[in-house]
Amino acid sequence: MKKALDSLKFVQKNAEEIGNTIKRLEELIEE
Repeated sequence: MKKALDSLKFVQKNAEEIGNTIKRLEELIEE
């Protein structure tokens, strides 16, 4: 069970990084 929880945390962290990258790209495109 702990292994699954660690995997979810890892996925969530990656999703946040992807979201931040997309926001940065959108800001660059708008300029």
